[in-house]
Amino acid sequence: MSPTARSASEPGCWSAAGGKATPPVPGANLLAYIIIFGQLGIPGKALIDAMIFDILFGIFASAANQTVLQMDLIIQADKIGLLDLKKLRKE
Repeated sequence: MSPTARSASEPGCWSAAGGKATPPVPGANLLAYIIIFGQLGIPGKALIDAMIFDILFGIFASAANQTVLQMDLIIQADKIGLLDLKKLRKE
């Protein structure tokens, strides 16, 4: 692989690895931002902005994820017949 092709493909590889290899907790992918932004040559000010954005919206994403998880649990329980609607509606 030529040096230019290799350097052109590296950010995509780092991006894919950074997005898949971090634990699912708010702020865990901040290290991936440092690696990706460094490879792409993006200035430090943009890195700080991205980190703040990730921390703030990661909190909301975690809360939304837990809500959707509970809704999915109810839907799946209903599909397999484990949901007692009479008890839920107090009929």
